Amino acid sequence: MSHLAHESLGKTFEEAFEKTRAKIEQRGNLPYVTIARQLELLEQLAQFEFGRSLILHQGRITGYWAYYTIRHSFIPHPKATPLERFILERSPTGKATTQRFRIMQTLLQKRLKEGILLASIPCSSITTLLTLNFSKIKRFELMGVDAELESTRYVQELASQRGLESHIHCYEKDAWKTSLREVCDGIVSHGLNFYEPDDDKVLALYKQFYHTLKPGGFLLLSYLTPPPGVYHRSEWLMDKISLEDALLQRILFIDILNACWSAFRTTEQTRQQLAEAGFSHIETFPDEARILPVALASKS
Repeated sequence: MSHLAHESLGKTFEEAFEKTRAKIEQRGNLPYVTIARQLELLEQLAQFEFGRSLILHQGRITGYWAYYTIRHSFIPHPKATPLERFILERSPTGKATTQRFRIMQTLLQKRLKEGILLASIPCSSITTLLTLNFSKIKRFELMGVDAELESTRYVQELASQRGLESHIHCYEKDAWKTSLREVCDGIVSHGLNFYEPDDDKVLALYKQFYHTLKPGGFLLLSYLTPPPGVYHRSEWLMDKISLEDALLQRILFIDILNACWSAFRTTEQTRQQLAEAGFSHIETFPDEARILPVALASKS
């Protein structure tokens, strides 16, 4: 990476980059990838803004990730590097993320009504709401709740582009500790359950969502199913996944970035947790490879 590129990234990124590079060199070759190849991929990640964000946040799914991915699905970046295009368009999780967005958008569009209040928990999910077509209703509110409001910068940018600034409100609050009761017509959530391995805490989160919804309200969330090798009855449809692409994704996100989004749950387990939280009429809508399905549940 050039000296000028290093200068433009900032000290915090520099530290993350050097820490990652040192980890790769210290660990040595892996059975399926050499040190040299990993360092080459790390350098390639540092050549584009999205890649630098991934290095800085160690593969964590931030508000910027959601914003960037959804924006790309509408307006493909004409100057995207080959690795950037791989992450957004070809990697199994990248493709599943785009398909999840389309599924959620379709389900939400059908449920829009005059005076609706939709909440995004965490705030990054609100990018899905901001891309809906509100032309047939005049009164609606969009609310974002997040423990870290770093996401709101991207949310406000997209809201401005869509002319929705007056309809959006963001609040800094832990999703597990909100005091909201029966105020929302719908809640959209994806990401929080990916990072929480404790099933009791995930159940507590779903109960919090239930209490936040009005009677008759709905919850729309996604969950990450366990891949082959993690669970013997994996739901992944391997005939829909390129093994070469899956390996490159593993090298990037697990070996290089050490991503921690590995709190996998099956569809059966997710349905059981939602039912235990009080939800009914639970439906699931899988992506093509069944990596990142969407669950739709109602508060009777």
